[in-house]
Amino acid sequence: MNIENNYETLNIKLKNFAKEYNTNVDEILKVIDIDEMIIKNAKNLDVLAAAIAYLYSQKKNLNLRLKDISTEFNAKYSSVSQKASAIRNQNQEFFEGKYAFVDRNRYKVQQKYYDFLESKESEDIKKSIKILKSLIKMDPNFFDTYITLAKNYYLNGDISKAEEVITKGYVRAMKLVMKGIHFPDELDWLWLENRHIIRMIFHYGMLLWEKGKKEQAIDIFTKLLKSNIKDNIGARYAIAGILDGFESMREMEEKFASQYGFIDAIKQEEWFEKIATKYPEYFDWWLKAIEE
Repeated sequence: MNIENNYETLNIKLKNFAKEYNTNVDEILKVIDIDEMIIKNAKNLDVLAAAIAYLYSQKKNLNLRLKDISTEFNAKYSSVSQKASAIRNQNQEFFEGKYAFVDRNRYKVQQKYYDFLESKESEDIKKSIKILKSLIKMDPNFFDTYITLAKNYYLNGDISKAEEVITKGYVRAMKLVMKGIHFPDELDWLWLENRHIIRMIFHYGMLLWEKGKKEQAIDIFTKLLKSNIKDNIGARYAIAGILDGFESMREMEEKFASQYGFIDAIKQEEWFEKIATKYPEYFDWWLKAIEE
């Protein structure tokens, strides 16, 4: 099948999706910036259409699930996931001078991890530690397992092992995302596949902060903030907390906890604005970036 026929078929398959989100197929393909060779060589256009729709939904923050999109296009979930990764990876290197990283889909271990969280075994610390270690062996580059394993060690009173796990996870996460000595210019929370990595790096920053290594912690949080300007994880608050004299994330969160135990976002933001004004050398670049 030639590329013209494939484009025509893709237009038909994506037409309803495009209409639902007030766009058109050409605009979707432009946003994804897909290599025409992927379209030309596609053998299953249902899978390709589903992958394109999913990547577009990620770019536009539509919060659509890959599983639902796969069903909508009558395509196999695992095939759509692989195809989406292939398309995404074509732009994973340097683009316009910027290095953007997006992790591959880790569905198998992720699903086992979520099943574990909902199981009775998760209520038993010793069983949890054993299961989490097995999940790390299954995929050493899926980092939510490291974070939860460390929490279980903390609960078990083994602080040194907890810190060791966080450190090991951080080292692996950095090895995964680094391009030589270049931390990603973009490590965007928008991509669900990146979130476990961002959480891992953030937890290591919190560990450094708690151990009094504040300059190193600020460096970690600044890297996360610069690579994800929207700052979904709250790296700017961590930097401000260190500058304002808090000794840990836990201490800072206690200050802004509401009577219901949740963070009072308004109170926290008002505090941050004061700190940002006080320390412009740390935050002026970010305030200008979000204005743009």
